[in-house]
Amino acid sequence: MRIEELGEILNISTSAGATAVSELVDKEVKITIANIDTMQAGSLVLSDYEPTICFEFEFTGGISDKGISVMKLSDVAALVGSVLQKEITEEFELDEVNKTTAAQIMSDFLGGSFSSLSNFANIKVGISDVEPFAAPETETLVKEYYNSDQEVALVKYAITVNGVIDSEFAIVLSDVQAEGLVGAFNKGLAKTEKSEADDNSITVGDETDYSNSDYDIRPVELQRYSESDTESVEQSSNLNMLMNVPLQITVEIGRTKKPIKDILELTTGSIVELSKPAGSHVDVFVNGQQIASGEVVVVDDYYGVRISEIINSGEIMKII
Repeated sequence: MRIEELGEILNISTSAGATAVSELVDKEVKITIANIDTMQAGSLVLSDYEPTICFEFEFTGGISDKGISVMKLSDVAALVGSVLQKEITEEFELDEVNKTTAAQIMSDFLGGSFSSLSNFANIKVGISDVEPFAAPETETLVKEYYNSDQEVALVKYAITVNGVIDSEFAIVLSDVQAEGLVGAFNKGLAKTEKSEADDNSITVGDETDYSNSDYDIRPVELQRYSESDTESVEQSSNLNMLMNVPLQITVEIGRTKKPIKDILELTTGSIVELSKPAGSHVDVFVNGQQIASGEVVVVDDYYGVRISEIINSGEIMKII
């Protein structure tokens, strides 16, 4: 197993995964590779992470088999508490809310990491179907995922979340997964480098002497246009082409921002307070950009908006 190459490859993507988790927990997160060990699966020791929450995930992009990640239950509880903005003081259990939140945290880390890796080497490797569960004894876990004599890599990550945890978690990769990842990365990188070399290459034409030929060779005379003439022609052509392009119009009554814990508590009949007072004009957006405001009206049993204010057409064309 090419451990050094595997370590270098994973190092490239770790910061992107940490950034994804940081955005989710709304705290500074640092994740680095602490160590990579190889061993037979039967010799795998996970006692440092007990009691353990295990995350099962699937690779996409041609890398076979399922992967697993392990993390201390207390660390999972702290991260879930940060996302839900509540302190988990009682015994942590993987109920539906906690399970969904924990899965999202690991999905963001793995997804961000492998997305960054894929972009760097122009490959299509990702993860899907992250499923957390309370890990059984290591021996039982190994039997479920590996042969006891199969070589595996235990990738240990140091994780620090500002004011929350300073700990470690790990990902276990089989020899097939590790070699597949290294092989895909090297192949993608080589392909990218070849493509860049081809783009930068210079094609040299023939050196035939045409001076005594029968060809009528003379300088090309180009018709000159003023800058204003060129802009006028281009703008007219572009406008005519754009006039029949359909655009998405959205009317927004108001906005608000709530933590995940409040959203999860919403039920039928809940009231969500918006940023605008009652009676205010609504905003009209085209493809995500505001172009006007107006008041809500009813036309033949359908809601509509009577435009009361609109930005100038020049600004609208810039948005389009």
